[in-house]
Amino acid sequence: EIPSMFKKENCREFLIQLLKDLLPKNKVDIWILRFNQNVLAIQIGFNHDNKYITYFHSYDINYLKHAPSMILFNHFIDEYCSHDYDEIDFSRGSESYKYRFANTFRNNMGIAINKNITGHMLHKSYNKIKEKVIKDKKLHSFITKYKNKIRKIILQ
Repeated sequence: EIPSMFKKENCREFLIQLLKDLLPKNKVDIWILRFNQNVLAIQIGFNHDNKYITYFHSYDINYLKHAPSMILFNHFIDEYCSHDYDEIDFSRGSESYKYRFANTFRNNMGIAINKNITGHMLHKSYNKIKEKVIKDKKLHSFITKYKNKIRKIILQ
């Protein structure tokens, strides 16, 4: 899980300024899924050269079992496909949901600078394990099954 970059004020300010600059140029799409006046999910992304690039999404955890983000993703994917977009890029991160929607995969690169060898080795091992789990559908399914059981226990 990627920690929220919007907890940092400078990241929030960057997004606000970016939206102010790009909204008037029709380069930003904001998708909102509502139910009974409640916002269940939101998606912000950018249009460029007939491509849609996702940037930020969030959802109301009270509706987690209904998968509001997945409903919203299905909707905007259908919309962009019907307008003959060349690509929808889910951008940074390697969350498993991206692999359910994708028909092409690209590797993301990350650079980490650790002060000591132990931190470096832990980070490197974690990334190798994560990469293997994502690529192995059976293993990914097995781990996801138990991750969801634990999540349900915690959210009850």
